[in-house]
Amino acid sequence: MDRVTSVSTATSGLSFFVAAASAGLTAAASVLDRRRVYGLLRLAGRLLKVLDRARVRETAIPLVVLAGGTLAAGVYGAYQLNKLVGAAFNTSGAIELAVCTAVGAPAMFTAIGGSRPLLRRVTVDREQNAD
Repeated sequence: MDRVTSVSTATSGLSFFVAAASAGLTAAASVLDRRRVYGLLRLAGRLLKVLDRARVRETAIPLVVLAGGTLAAGVYGAYQLNKLVGAAFNTSGAIELAVCTAVGAPAMFTAIGGSRPLLRRVTVDREQNAD
């Protein structure tokens, strides 16, 4: 059981870093995929902070829904597995899950915020054409 606990802790930590990196990559890819649109919106007079808020929302909302669904499925699966084998509720696992969630949310938003300079860079050219 100790080995399962250590593997579980290592897996949670690794998943945390992969999820944070994924959020940053998703945000950067979103900016790069839409750089022409962002440039044209800036050329049309749209404020950069409005574009930035839209970028954060379009990246964060799917990630939050995915993370929430994954969390719910994991908790439900663990509950069913514990019920099947007759195991008791483990408070250390619940604390670990709460810590990962509490640290993961700010890490995700920090990673998404890391693409803000990229948004500024791709919208700096104000002489784009509509081609």
